[in-house]
Amino acid sequence: MAIVPSSSFSFYDYFDRLTLNQEPDITLQTFALKQNHSKAHFFNFANSDEGSVSWLNSGVRLARNDPMISTDIGSWHLAQGHFTQAERYLMQGHLQGIDEATGKLLALWQENEEHSKINELDVGVIANWDLDIAAAKVNGLMATGEQAKLTLLAAKFRAQTHLLPLYYELVEFKVISQAEPLPRFNADLDPSKCPLSITLLANQLGDLRRWQQLAKEYQKSNLNQFLCIADVRYVKPFTDACELETKTPIRCNEARLASELTSLAHVPSDYIALMLPKGGANVHMGILYLDRADDGKIFTHEVAHLLGFVDEYKLKQTHPVCQSTNSELSWNIATVSTNTVSEGYVSLQQLEKLPWYTQIAPTISANQANQAKQTNLTKIPVNQALTPEGVGVFVADTCMESKSVTALKPLQRNTMMNNHDYPLPPLYVHLLGQNLSRFKMPSYHYNFGVAMYRAKKGKEALSWLNKARH
Repeated sequence: MAIVPSSSFSFYDYFDRLTLNQEPDITLQTFALKQNHSKAHFFNFANSDEGSVSWLNSGVRLARNDPMISTDIGSWHLAQGHFTQAERYLMQGHLQGIDEATGKLLALWQENEEHSKINELDVGVIANWDLDIAAAKVNGLMATGEQAKLTLLAAKFRAQTHLLPLYYELVEFKVISQAEPLPRFNADLDPSKCPLSITLLANQLGDLRRWQQLAKEYQKSNLNQFLCIADVRYVKPFTDACELETKTPIRCNEARLASELTSLAHVPSDYIALMLPKGGANVHMGILYLDRADDGKIFTHEVAHLLGFVDEYKLKQTHPVCQSTNSELSWNIATVSTNTVSEGYVSLQQLEKLPWYTQIAPTISANQANQAKQTNLTKIPVNQALTPEGVGVFVADTCMESKSVTALKPLQRNTMMNNHDYPLPPLYVHLLGQNLSRFKMPSYHYNFGVAMYRAKKGKEALSWLNKARH
């Protein structure tokens, strides 16, 4: 039992002296904690499990005067997703010069799209910035569209050797301009070598870097020979024109995009791709929308839509693909009346309309063909390979939700169009190479022309439509 004298005595000083060279016993430590002795809280904080009530109680008291502990508490809250508390404690650490707190505070605001806070945060003189701080400050200005401040800041980077890599990155992404821009992609846009092209656009530095990674992955795909990456470039903020829900396809007001992103009139490509903070990736005519969290497989899948391929996984009953019969829909999907395949056959007349019929025709005997033509019966079996390569007429999952429309596909096996982990099969690549323009989407100019027409802006609509390539 600890005996604590009470006359003419300062327990605070006594505990300080006692703990200079030794740790206090449990009883004395407990009493000191009740007295809110700072050294007792230090002992408690150091010896408690991180995140425990005891650790937090002592940490909160110490954080008022200790920036390192404030940073520790803020970091713990950040890891738990307690963003309000994390911001409070990290700000305390930042204001007292803790670089770790500054970095985590900037990262938190970037994650939460709170770019105005980044712009307002005082992080000292540029000479003391590291690349992460510089990138965060640049990203804040990019995301809020403050071009004049961006240009001034970038000019200061030129005088800082350690920040030059970021300066040249801004030039390459066309965030700022200089006499001789440095193209990130040396795409040869000769139509004979690159028949179609797409420009990848974003309004944040991290998203532009992400586009760069995805572009490099895509350039290894078998679609790159048909549609190549023309450029990766910055555009001013556009997310306010879009509806962004995690499990819902990204939708943007394309009339607003056309009006506000005037630089898009000079993009030297057929298609554009916009990267957004969240939402379901999709293609709307000549514009590809992508969630920044999507990987290269999803991007390549969406590019396949631009080139005329339709999903082979189950679509909603209300999806336009499943509303009517169409043998000129895409390279890999044709829709027919469910009644015509109910007995497990299609007629030769139907078969001849399929985009992949040329791959089947040589294997169909003249007698079988003549018989089918003469009787007009459904004699070509469904869900059965008709060639050694496995080409046939197979029911796809695409329109399984529809009672009246059935989707047909040329291959039974998995492909990129129903599972991102699979490649686009050689048959699809071959068909695409036969006639690239047959099912491809119109250029992005058509999106803006139609959107402007619907917005009753006839002059602007005509200007965009005159630029469109079909």
